[in-house]
Amino acid sequence: MSIQIRVSVYALAVCEQLWQWPEQGERTRIWVHPDRAAVMVSDRALISFIKEVQQFPEISVNSK
Repeated sequence: MSIQIRVSVYALAVCEQLWQWPEQGERTRIWVHPDRAAVMVSDRALISFIKEVQQFPEISVNSK
């Protein structure tokens, strides 16, 4: 079964990261470079979006 969904994405400036948060038992957080994120997902549209978004100069990508 396949359904279409519409997603809105917003760039956020992350100034602080908490080590504990209310949904911690429900979610996992991992920070990766967009190149790595693109190989971690299977949806072709999302892969294209991840690769495209890193081309915007106002989005800073720190590689660690």
